[in-house]
Amino acid sequence: PCDYLHGENSISASGLYLAAQAFRFEVAKSTAALAEARKAFRSLDLIYRMGEAAGKPGWMCKPYGFRPSPQTSGDQYLDACWGLWTFHRIASAEERRRIEQMFISFADYWRSVDYVLSYFGSHWDQKGETGAYNAIYAMINACAYSFSKSPRHLREFEKWMSRATWPKTTAIASMRSKALEQRTKTGKVEAVPYSAAY
Repeated sequence: PCDYLHGENSISASGLYLAAQAFRFEVAKSTAALAEARKAFRSLDLIYRMGEAAGKPGWMCKPYGFRPSPQTSGDQYLDACWGLWTFHRIASAEERRRIEQMFISFADYWRSVDYVLSYFGSHWDQKGETGAYNAIYAMINACAYSFSKSPRHLREFEKWMSRATWPKTTAIASMRSKALEQRTKTGKVEAVPYSAAY
C-alpha cells in the first residue's frame, strides 16, 4: 500500500511543483526557486528515463516503489506537461533541449500505441474521448508541434480537436443532464456511472 500511495501521483506532484517554482522564479527571481524547479525537473526526467530504459521513450509510468511500472494515466501527463512547458522558459539550453525531446516523445509514444491505455488489467481506447482526455492529447500534440514543426504532430492535434466537446461542455454537465433526464422520466435520480475503462 505504501508503494502505491507514494507513487500514484508522483508525476503530477512533480509537474505541479515544477510549474509553481518556475512561476516563483519568474516573479521573485529567487535562486532557491530555480534550484527547486531543477529538482522537480530531475524527478520528471528520472521517470522519463524509466520509459527510455524500457525502449519506450515518451512513456511516463507511475513509479510505484520507485521502480518502473506498466501503469499511468493521462492526467499525469497533463500536470507534467504544464510544469515542463513553464520551466522551459527559464531552463538552461541543455534542459530546454531535453524538454523538447520529452514533448515530442510523449506525442510519438501515444500515437504509436494508438492512444490505448492499459490500466491494472482494464483497457481504455481513448481515441473516442471528446472531453478532458481529448484536451490532454490535443495539448501534447500541440506542444510537440511547437518544437518539432512536424506536420504529423499538427495533424494529430487537428484530429483530436475535430472531435472535441470540451470547448463547449464538460463531463459534469453531461452527467447532470443524464440525472435530470432520469428525474423527468422516473421522478427520481439513480447513480449516474462514469467509467471509461472496460
